[in-house]
Amino acid sequence: MENRIKLLKFCGKTVGVICILFILADLVDGIYSGAMILFLFGAGLLIPIFAGINKVQESFLCIYFCIGLNIVIFVVTMLEQDFIACVPLFICAGTISSIFFDTKLVKISFLTSIFLFITEISILSLRANRFIMDPMVIVECGFGMLICFFLVHCSVSNGLSYMARANENEGKSQKLLHTVNKQIEEVKSASAKSQHIIEEVHQASADILVGADKLTAGSASLASSAARQTDLIRDFGETIETISAKINETAEYVEEVRLEAEEMSMNVDTGSQKMNELLEAMEEIHKSSLSIEKIIKAIENLAFQTNILALNAAVEAARAGEAGKGFAVVADEVKNLAAKSAQAAGSTTELLSNCLTAINNGSNIASETASALEQIGNSVNEVSAKTFMISDMTTSQTSMVGDINRKITQVADVIQDIASTAEETECAGTEFQKQADKLESLCKMI
Repeated sequence: MENRIKLLKFCGKTVGVICILFILADLVDGIYSGAMILFLFGAGLLIPIFAGINKVQESFLCIYFCIGLNIVIFVVTMLEQDFIACVPLFICAGTISSIFFDTKLVKISFLTSIFLFITEISILSLRANRFIMDPMVIVECGFGMLICFFLVHCSVSNGLSYMARANENEGKSQKLLHTVNKQIEEVKSASAKSQHIIEEVHQASADILVGADKLTAGSASLASSAARQTDLIRDFGETIETISAKINETAEYVEEVRLEAEEMSMNVDTGSQKMNELLEAMEEIHKSSLSIEKIIKAIENLAFQTNILALNAAVEAARAGEAGKGFAVVADEVKNLAAKSAQAAGSTTELLSNCLTAINNGSNIASETASALEQIGNSVNEVSAKTFMISDMTTSQTSMVGDINRKITQVADVIQDIASTAEETECAGTEFQKQADKLESLCKMI
């Protein structure tokens, strides 16, 4: 795009200089109108081009330049009425389009030239009422313009084809050059990597020597540690066996305690049942005492009524005088008997009241004793349940200790294997150290 703009500027400047020369020539010849018309059309052609650069699309400016140049030539040759000069000028205008290397512009420019050439001949012939030139000459000029168009179009097409192939070949060359450069860089990189690998191998061989020494020392230490661990595991296993025996003995004691707790729970249940029976008997005694109290009250009422009858009998005997003395003695005895009955009933009531109080106290104590026995029964049941749980836990612990003992035996076997492996590793470390020495020698040779 930048090249076409540069070419457009160059062509515009060239046409401007040519127009100035023609204007000066017309001024010298005194053709002022021709000079003015040429100036106006030249300015109309060049000013939009230079003003539109970087503002209007360059392809549009090129088309405008090719068509405008043909129009300027058309106007100048019309004013000069020089038919012979218009043919090479139109051919030059069409040929200038080839500088932009665009077949479309070549077509537009030459078609415009041919159209304006035919138009100019037609206008001049109509003004003269005759062909201003021999028709064969006109045909020859048109044929020449067509040949020029064909040659310029072919040249531009071939040039574009050559340029496309050149660009393609350049792309291939660039690609090939890029591939070659890439292969060279890969070779250099591979060489650098090889050198780096050799250095790393050399460093690795030194590290391997150090690692082999550490591996040998570590293997010896590991073997020694494994032996000590085997002894410790064996002692630990014996301790676990002792703990297992103690746990089994504890489990036996716990089982005996559980059986005794169950027997105690049964005894407490029996005592609680007997106490409930005692409470029921006390309740029956209390009810019987209440019945006796009612009977005593009936006896007191009977003694009271007898006493009243005795008083009434004494009163009646007193009224009877001498005749009622015997009856008075009987009434007096009845009165004494009623008094003694009332006194005995009162004593019995007092004793019964004390008995009821004692029965109530005994009933309360029996109730408290039954409640205490029930709490004792609950506690014994809880102790029995917890003892049963302890027995189960002791059994589980015994099983767990057995598992631990078996696993410790397995760990001891593993440690024994580790000790054997450590001895083999120590031997392998020694051999590995020898191979590392060989690798170090090879690295020095490289």
